[in-house]
Amino acid sequence: MEELKPQVPFIVAIKDHPGSIGSRKISHELAEFVRCPLINENDITQTLEKISIPTPSSSTITQTSNELSDNLPFEIVSQIALTQLNLKFNVIINILLFNDTRLNKLIELEHSGKARLIIIQGESNNHQDYYDSGHILKVSIEKESFNVNEVVTKMYNLLDGMRENAKSHNKLIRQPINDHLHELVLSKEPRTNKILCRSCSKLISGLSYECAECNEFTFHKLCAESSPDVKNCPRWLRKMKPKQYDFQKTYKCNNCAEFSEDCYDCLFQTNVKHGFLPTILHQQRHQHFLNFIIMPFQYNYQYKCCICDKLGSSVSYKCYDCNYDVHVKCILPSTTWMRGNDYSLVSASSYHQDELEKYNCDICHEKIEASQLLYWCEEQDFIHAGKIKYFTDQNKNLPIHVKCMPSVIEEESIDREAIEFIKMEHKNFELSKWKTFKLH
Repeated sequence: MEELKPQVPFIVAIKDHPGSIGSRKISHELAEFVRCPLINENDITQTLEKISIPTPSSSTITQTSNELSDNLPFEIVSQIALTQLNLKFNVIINILLFNDTRLNKLIELEHSGKARLIIIQGESNNHQDYYDSGHILKVSIEKESFNVNEVVTKMYNLLDGMRENAKSHNKLIRQPINDHLHELVLSKEPRTNKILCRSCSKLISGLSYECAECNEFTFHKLCAESSPDVKNCPRWLRKMKPKQYDFQKTYKCNNCAEFSEDCYDCLFQTNVKHGFLPTILHQQRHQHFLNFIIMPFQYNYQYKCCICDKLGSSVSYKCYDCNYDVHVKCILPSTTWMRGNDYSLVSASSYHQDELEKYNCDICHEKIEASQLLYWCEEQDFIHAGKIKYFTDQNKNLPIHVKCMPSVIEEESIDREAIEFIKMEHKNFELSKWKTFKLH
């Protein structure tokens, strides 16, 4: 049997019942055959019974004492077995297995000892199974016709099958072949080869962003800078230190056979497909464009935000040229306060094209493209960009490109002449709420 020796230690639990004689014989034969320690719960129970323990007078204490004495032999068996497993020895234990508590203890022992658990039971067993799970390996035997060679062969075949399944799973979920973050750079050169955009899956033409080190991720310029579902971006993706990646739907990368949270490319691709946050972000706070980063938790990626000066982890926007890192919520807030109103972060793709054609960006005065990110407030205000406007339907706040959004908004003194004018025309307005803002 040497060629079938498992790579990890195993713990064989022989399911016994009070008064059972056959299990003792089976456990002895198994331990002798595979040459490993045998720990019998009944032996420990008999030894403890020889020790005189005073009986307390209180009924509550008596009940607790009885529960302790019932579980103590099993606890001793578990501790001795763990010591043997830590020494990389296989272990045979003969125990009373009759409830979930004991089963959970065995599973805990399996994990702590980095071993494989096998439970042996009789085929004619009429007792309820507490371990009807595909994870637990089970071997059924006939006690009357027990053949130790056949049972050990079944055990090793089960262990060998588990090892092959693990190998197959590792082939499906393997470490990504790309050993780098995908720093995207803007390419202005015309394309001579046919490459599909990883966002829209259409042929790349015109300006594009591509990885500086590989051809795994290439995007149309507008696709990389847009995020069509930004309004539904989950809150945990905006946290300074997210604790989980709870995507409702996931997308695998080209390397993995299925999605893995341990793969940077899978996480990156999933955000791209959802369109929650833009892959490339232009913002007036920084002179260069920023790359979106979403790291597997196993890498413990941490940084200090250059805006709020607080620590962040796992998710950020990054400038590779300047080593500039910021929280998502700091550089791309979902709402911002300006001109006395809340401006919400939206995607122009959520508006009808006919409606977009009515507006230009209120800062750069350029046309609003269908896929661009905007801050937009559709509520009306009185004072707009330092000029007095009336409370009419024609004077709604205009959309502003995210890339044009002022990085600093400061309050200035109110124009006194304007106030006097408004007092004359609109005596009932609350002037204390009016403010003029200077945009930088």
